[in-house]
Amino acid sequence: MTRRRRSGPPELVVISWRDIPAQVTVSGGDHTAKAMLPARFQRAIDRAAKVAGKTDHQAYIGEWRRAARPVDGDPDEAVTALVRELDAAHDRAGLETLVRQGGLRTPTPSTDHPSPALRLADEPGGSP
Repeated sequence: MTRRRRSGPPELVVISWRDIPAQVTVSGGDHTAKAMLPARFQRAIDRAAKVAGKTDHQAYIGEWRRAARPVDGDPDEAVTALVRELDAAHDRAGLETLVRQGGLRTPTPSTDHPSPALRLADEPGGSP
């Protein structure tokens, strides 16, 4: 964990690429703490980005998200506990599902990678 001073009330933040978590931080009060999730999460993010067609720098960077909530208790313990919780909640099969869906819990059709039904509907004489 890394520590440095920040001002304001402490917040616990999960940094994710789409719906795949990558890092947990807490900032505010006397210090900032952060911890990366295990390497399998970054590998899943990289693979999901390829599936989603988000391989150029701007498209990839544009999919990062932050979700914050107040810190309950000791900030370092909160980071450690949330990393453990996220790791346990995303088993291998769960991460593989996210990868296949381009990093999203609920897959959405896109113009880059339309679903087979959308491709059929777009073809002359095709139907969904």
